[in-house]
Amino acid sequence: MGKDLRPDVVVTEDTWEIFKGYAKRVRVLTQYDSHEASISTGLVLRIVSAHLGQTVLPNLREADWSLSNDDSTYQVAVFCSPSLEIISLQIANDGVDVRMVQRMLVSLSSLPLPRLRVIRISTEYPRGMDALLNQALSVFIKNRETLSEMRLQAVQITPDGGLLEAACSFSHLRVLEGDLVGYTGTSFRSALEDLASACPLLEAVALGKGGLETGIQGETLTFREVEPLLRCRRLEDVRIWGDTLESFQEEDIRRIGDAWPRLTTLIIGSRAEPTQDAGAPLLRLMEYAYHLPTLRRFACRFDCFGHIPSANEVTARFKHLRILGLEESTIPSSRLTSVAEFLAMVCGPAVKFTSSVNSWFSERAFEDEDGWAEPDEWGQVEAMIRAIHRAQIGYSRLVSGSAVARAGEVGGPRTDAVCKPVVGFGFRA
Repeated sequence: MGKDLRPDVVVTEDTWEIFKGYAKRVRVLTQYDSHEASISTGLVLRIVSAHLGQTVLPNLREADWSLSNDDSTYQVAVFCSPSLEIISLQIANDGVDVRMVQRMLVSLSSLPLPRLRVIRISTEYPRGMDALLNQALSVFIKNRETLSEMRLQAVQITPDGGLLEAACSFSHLRVLEGDLVGYTGTSFRSALEDLASACPLLEAVALGKGGLETGIQGETLTFREVEPLLRCRRLEDVRIWGDTLESFQEEDIRRIGDAWPRLTTLIIGSRAEPTQDAGAPLLRLMEYAYHLPTLRRFACRFDCFGHIPSANEVTARFKHLRILGLEESTIPSSRLTSVAEFLAMVCGPAVKFTSSVNSWFSERAFEDEDGWAEPDEWGQVEAMIRAIHRAQIGYSRLVSGSAVARAGEVGGPRTDAVCKPVVGFGFRA
């Protein structure tokens, strides 16, 4: 879409009819608002005047809007249509007054959107500011009976804003993402109990717990507080994080495995610096491997300073894992070899190891966008892991070839031949 028309340009009725003919074909509208490319208020007014009583984009199904100034908040409602199914709003904090966003959401709440299934809203406001949006968001989503996915990335959900209560009115909700701030341990657990009871069909959740203001930590997030989610048996993607985190115990991990048999993605994150929150003991990785066999992507901060099992002590290995995100795990230089051997035993050759800073719950947890927390040390560990896996594969091929040769000599295949790793160990069945 262009920036504007010169004030002296006359658009005839025939031209508008041509515009309307093309507008009927539009299914997806993407607007990346910036100082270089934006839709002026003047142009929007001319479009509105030419469509009195009509929908500008009558067959629009998806709208993706980046808001960088106050004027852009008025424009979203103009292009929304009753046919809309997906709306995504990225709101910058440096150019958009939070009160203007509130007004925009209230305006959108008056629109009939009978097909709306997905709402995605992300903000960059610091904690304590976009908590003001809670009430407006609650009004916007109220009575949206078709809603199945609500992603509120970096949007703070407060106990008194009514937003989580509004979300609990959608019994068919499949996806929910949000950052719960200002909750105590008791109120956080209570909120999740209400959510699990009201939305049993949830398949993906991303929920955090933190203090009301940036730099002010909330209470430590514990397993007991997220325990109510175990009632949502269809969960496949779970991402939970806190300002600080109490690492899950073996029994907690077992219960997760029993409750979520379809789980393929799990992120357990902490906003605290590694010096404040070292993470879960590295040996706990075996419990995740044993109790969560369906995992394909897993991210968690691990403490590599405690006991690290030797190869003979490793009792479980991931069956389907493809990415292990180590977040900001730190490792002492004296333990590189033992960490590499342990990870090589627990993770197969297909596993990619990543580490990113401040990923918490996002896809960045599975990327190397910010590099390793300790580039030199972790780079050496990864090289050792690859070398161990190459040796394992070579040994397995050698044993397999020898078994086939012996089977040919006696006239039949061997059924008891096994392929052992370089270092022998027993896995739990």
